[in-house]
Amino acid sequence: MSESAVLRNYGRVEEALIVCAALQYAGFDASIDNYNHATVNWLLVPALGGIPVRLPTSQLEDAKAYLREMVETAEDRLVEATGEAPDPVRRKYWRAWAVAALFMLDWLSLFVLWRFLRAT
Repeated sequence: MSESAVLRNYGRVEEALIVCAALQYAGFDASIDNYNHATVNWLLVPALGGIPVRLPTSQLEDAKAYLREMVETAEDRLVEATGEAPDPVRRKYWRAWAVAALFMLDWLSLFVLWRFLRAT
């Protein structure tokens, strides 16, 4: 039996399953350690150090290169599969600033009201 090495520890079962499935689809002998522990009691995942995806050491560097290539070409493959470019994510920070401003105005009005009522 060949020695195995951990490719990476993942914090969520879903991430580990996706990476393991992608590697197995590409022909690598990937497996997931602690899968049953993580699915039965997900609070144990941090105590176990995450969910490791394990490979034979002879396939480790090729698997890292394959995953790196998959990440780098993800957008191109998405355009090829769907025929349209993905829309960029637009952050809506103005909503957070509006909520913060409302809270500040609320506290300011409460302070002014308190000072006014205390003075009379």
